[in-house]
This record gives sequence, C-alpha cells and structure tokens, in this order.
Amino acid sequence: MTGSGGGDDLETPGPPRLPEGFRIDGWEVGAVIGSGGWGTVYEARGCEDGAPVAVKVLPTGALGPGQRAALGELVAREVRFSAEADHPHLVRTHAVRTVEAPELPTLDGAIALVMDRAEASLKDVLDDAVAGRPIDGADRILRGVAAGLAHMHAAGWVHGDLKPANVLLG
Repeated sequence: MTGSGGGDDLETPGPPRLPEGFRIDGWEVGAVIGSGGWGTVYEARGCEDGAPVAVKVLPTGALGPGQRAALGELVAREVRFSAEADHPHLVRTHAVRTVEAPELPTLDGAIALVMDRAEASLKDVLDDAVAGRPIDGADRILRGVAAGLAHMHAAGWVHGDLKPANVLLG
C-alpha cells in the first residue's frame, strides 16, 4: 500500500483524518497509507505487542439511513468473509470497532476495521518497473493472487474490485 502523507494535518481538505497517535481500543494509528471512496486506511500498531496492522476507517456521520444500512451490510460481509475464507494470500479482518472521537465530529461514530497490514501493492511494483524488463517475483505474485482468488471462489465469494492497487503484498 502506498502512503499519501501523514495523518496529522486535520485542516487539509478531503476526507476527515485521525491524528497520528489516536487510539482505537488496543491500536494506535499512524500515518495515512491509502484513501478511497469509502474511507481512509492508516498504518497502526497494537498498543501491547506493537504488532503492525492496517486500520480502515469508514466515516458514517454524513450518511443517510439507507447508506448507513449499506455500510453496515458491507462491514458484516467483510467480517463474515474474513472468518470463512481464511487463507495466507487473503487479507484478514481482525476486529471491527467504533471510533469514539467527540473532538472530531466528522469521525465520531465511524467504523474502524483492523486488518492485516501489507508492505506494498502490485501497483507499487508496476509503478517501479522498468518498461520491457521482467518483474522480479512476478510468477510468485501471480500464483499467490490465483491461489487467493481460487480460495475465495471455492468459499462462494467474489472479489469485485481486483486491480493492482488491491493486490497487497506482504
């Protein structure tokens, strides 16, 4: 996953951001490592063991009732998928928490998904590749993607958004 700067500038336009050092239960968030239409992903560490994780924060404050219900269904599917399709080539969701941040009204009540943390994405690898040259480990990456997708499909799941930025490498 790629970084898009630190999460410490709360005045920057765009999606609302948690400050670095903010705690969500047993995890402390760090810098922003990605942002998309649904939310923002932060690097984070377990407060007790220092284990690296990613925390995807999905704001709920500006959502209407139907949108909140759709987001709730999305989160429930994510958790159910993680429990049913455990595989070394798939990102797992470890916990779902509610952000308690009355001092940050746009994020208070947001949903936080605590997930495996990747080191990079296939997009990063492709962006760094030299045109016309082979990519080191391409066969290993493609075998891992195929194995993860095969496991998902065997469990009755479809990815729905397969692209280089969503192929996370550990």
